[in-house]
Amino acid sequence: MPSQYIPIATFALLAAAFPAVCFAVLQRFRGNLRATDRIAELVEREPSTENSPRPAHSLRFSIVAMIYVIFAVAIVFLFPWAIKLSQMGWYGMIVATVFVGILLAGYAWAFRMGALSEN
Repeated sequence: MPSQYIPIATFALLAAAFPAVCFAVLQRFRGNLRATDRIAELVEREPSTENSPRPAHSLRFSIVAMIYVIFAVAIVFLFPWAIKLSQMGWYGMIVATVFVGILLAGYAWAFRMGALSEN
């Protein structure tokens, strides 16, 4: 039984090591990149909207982005269901139909509220 968890433990170690390795590489090469201080200063400064060459993005952009992320995460939940559908039978089909129905109801609500329209 414990040998079945080796791939999961390996993946968890790799997932934990990736940010640490990226951070170490960044710290190693940071001495050569003195522009990062200037970039940090520009990012921390309050943006001026009166002389800005580009307008600030609207709230609708953020709403559409959040809706996209929600539906992308929902698709992640549908892949295991699709693989095990034959083993779950009608129960799995009903549960997945309810799940997709809730997602479609949320999409319809967002569309009705105007979050996905151009105006």
